Amino acid sequence: MQRHWSAVFITLLFISISQSVLAQSLDPAYLTFGGGLILLLILTFYVIKQISISIRIHRNKPVK
Repeated sequence: MQRHWSAVFITLLFISISQSVLAQSLDPAYLTFGGGLILLLILTFYVIKQISISIRIHRNKPVK
């Protein structure tokens, strides 16, 4: 599962970098918006990972 998310992240990062390289001029608004989207994507992956860890720990707890 971890490799899947890593592949998705690397693909999205490559797409965002290649788009900025091909652009004629980089507007700061686009860079800020793109940076915000990348940050949101990273935080989403982190939250999903933490939720899955929490569920795994909860499922492995013995019933009282």
